[in-house]
Amino acid sequence: MRPSLLLLAPLGLAAPIALAPAQDGAPRLDLQGDPLPEGTVGRLGSRRLLHDSPLLFAAFDGGGTRLLSVTTSGTLHLWDRRDGHALQQTLLDLASAAGVAGVAYSRASGLCLLAGRDATLEIRKLEDIEQSGIWFGAGSIVATSSDGRLVALANPTSPLVRIVELETRTRRGQFEASHPVRALAFAPDGERVLALAVNREKELGRGGTADQADSELAIHSLASNETRRVAIRGDVLVGAVIAPSGERALVGSQSGALVWFDLSDGGQRLVAPGDGRTVRSLALSPDGERVAVGRDGGVVELRRAADGKIEDTLQLGAVPVGSLEFSSEGSELLAVAGAQLEVWGVEEPAPLLSFPRHGASLSSLDASADGELLASGGYDGAVHLWSAADGAHRGLVGSHTGWVYAVRFAPDGARIASAGQDGSARVWDLATGSQVLHLVGHERALTDLDYSPDGETLLTASADHSVRLWKASDGELLRTIDGLEGLSLHARFSPDGRTIVASGKDIRVFEVTSGREVRRIEGYRGLALSLSLAPDGSAIALGLADGTVRVWRDELAFVLRGHGGRVTALAFSPCGRWIGSASSSGGSVRLWDAATGGRLARLEGYPAGDRLAAGGLDGTALLWELSPALGTGGEKQTPGR
Repeated sequence: MRPSLLLLAPLGLAAPIALAPAQDGAPRLDLQGDPLPEGTVGRLGSRRLLHDSPLLFAAFDGGGTRLLSVTTSGTLHLWDRRDGHALQQTLLDLASAAGVAGVAYSRASGLCLLAGRDATLEIRKLEDIEQSGIWFGAGSIVATSSDGRLVALANPTSPLVRIVELETRTRRGQFEASHPVRALAFAPDGERVLALAVNREKELGRGGTADQADSELAIHSLASNETRRVAIRGDVLVGAVIAPSGERALVGSQSGALVWFDLSDGGQRLVAPGDGRTVRSLALSPDGERVAVGRDGGVVELRRAADGKIEDTLQLGAVPVGSLEFSSEGSELLAVAGAQLEVWGVEEPAPLLSFPRHGASLSSLDASADGELLASGGYDGAVHLWSAADGAHRGLVGSHTGWVYAVRFAPDGARIASAGQDGSARVWDLATGSQVLHLVGHERALTDLDYSPDGETLLTASADHSVRLWKASDGELLRTIDGLEGLSLHARFSPDGRTIVASGKDIRVFEVTSGREVRRIEGYRGLALSLSLAPDGSAIALGLADGTVRVWRDELAFVLRGHGGRVTALAFSPCGRWIGSASSSGGSVRLWDAATGGRLARLEGYPAGDRLAAGGLDGTALLWELSPALGTGGEKQTPGR
C-alpha cells in the first residue's frame, strides 16, 4: 500500500504527536546530517543558512572561514563557510527600534556597520559580534572605506552626504547631490565617494519637468573637496560598484541597463542596453574582469565587465536577488535572494553551498497519486518538488509573481498546477520542466485550484468571488460560476467528479455539467480558511478562523475544538478514517476520528509507512511516520459543543 500523506501548511515546526520512534533508538538525521525532531523521518529543505526574515546583506568575512548575514528584522548571523552550520547569532539593538536599513562591512577592520531606519548606527566587531559602539543620528544609508577608517552617511530624504573618521567621529568632509541619496560607495583608495541620487518626485510621478534629471551620479573627492555631478535622464539608477582601479564605476538602472562611468570626467559607455529587467544588485570580481548582476525571479547573470556579454546564468529560487559579493580570490560568489543565502562557484558555475527551500512560509503542499513526490508552494512565489520518502529536493518547478496559494498534482502525476496572487494559474509538465499552460481571466488573486478525478478539468477559485472550470489539456475556459461570497474562497471537486464544493461566506455545491446550485450550507460564523472532503464524498470539513473545525454530513455532525488559533490547513486521510487539522497559532497539528469527532491521542490500524507532512513558517516542512500502534476513538464531539 502506498504511503498516505496528510499535507498541512502553513504552521510552525510542530511537536510530534504520537509518532513512531527510530527503530534503533538513535535520533534520525536529515539529508544534511542534522538531527530531526523525535518521530520525524525527513525534512523538506534544511535549517542550515536558515533565516527568520528576508536578508538585507551578506558577506564573506576577512579570514575566509565564515559568512556574515543580516536580516531585515535585525538579526546578525555568522555561518561556517564550509558547511553552512550556524556559529553565532545576535539580535541587534536596532531590532527593537525601527529595524535595519543599511549595512556596510570592512574585511580589513572586521567591523560591521549597521544603520537603522531611525538613523542610529550600531557598530559590531565581527570577531565576537559584540557591540563596540552606537551612534545616534548618524544616518540610515551607510558605506565604509575598504580599510574601515572612514564612513559615509546619508538619509533617503536628503541630498547631504557626510564623510567621517569612524574611530574619532571627526568629520572629513561633506557634499550634496541634487536629489535625495539612494546609495553610497567608496573608491578602493578611500579618497573618493560616490553617491546615487534619485529625483523622487519624477520617480513617483508627482511632478518634475522634462528637462530635470531622473537620477544623478555624484562623485566627491576628499583631496580636492570637489564634487562632479552627472545627470541621468530617462532612467533611474539603482546600484553602482567601483572598479578595483578606482577610475570608473559600473552602474545598473531600473530599465536593466549597465553603464560604465569614468569617475574623472563623467564619460559614459553603455555595455548592456536596458531590456526592462531591473538591476537589483551588482558585484565586480576583484580583478574587475567579471560582473555579477542580480535580477528579479532569482536570476544572476555572470557577464564580462568589458562588453557586458553574458557568460553564465544562475538560478536562486524565485525572488529578486538583493545582494551579491565575490570572494577575495574571485572564485566564489555569495548571493542573497529573499531569505535564501547561497555560495556558487564562478569558473564552472555550480552551487557550492546551497540548501534549497522556500524563502518564506509554505502556503500549500500536495502529494502525487503514487505518494512518491511532494509539491510545495510558498509565499516566495516558488513551486518546488521533493521526494516524499526522505525530503530530497527534486528541483524548482517554476514561480509566480507574488505568493503561491495552492499547488496540485494532476491525477496521473505528469503535471503540477499552481494558483497565484498574480491572478493566474500555471501548469508545468514534469517530464520537460516547461510551463505548458498559463490560465488568466480572473480579476483578483487565485485562492485555490483542484483537478477533477479524471484529470480532464481544472478548477480555479478566486478572490473575485468566482470559480472557473478549464479544460486541463489546453486551457480552454469551460464555465464560470459567479456570485460566491466570502473573503477566502476554497473549492474542491467531489470524489465522483460530478459536483464542486465551494466555501466562503457559506458552503455551496454546484453541478459540474450545468453549474446549477444543488445544495447550500449556512449558519456558521467566521472566516473559512480551509476545506476538505471525505474520500467517499460523505462529509465536508471546514477549518475556521475561530480555531474550530466543523464537519457536515447530511447536517452538521460535530464541531472540533482544541486549536488556539486559526485553522489554516485541513485534510481527511486517504482512507477517510481520520481528519488532520493545523493551526498557524503555536504550530499545532491535531488528529481526529472522522466517525466520532473524537480527539485522538493515538492512532492504530494503519500499516507502517503512513506519513504526515506539515509545512512550516520557516520555509521547510517535516515528514512524520505514524505508528501502527496508535489508538482510535477519542471523546465523541457533538454539534452543540
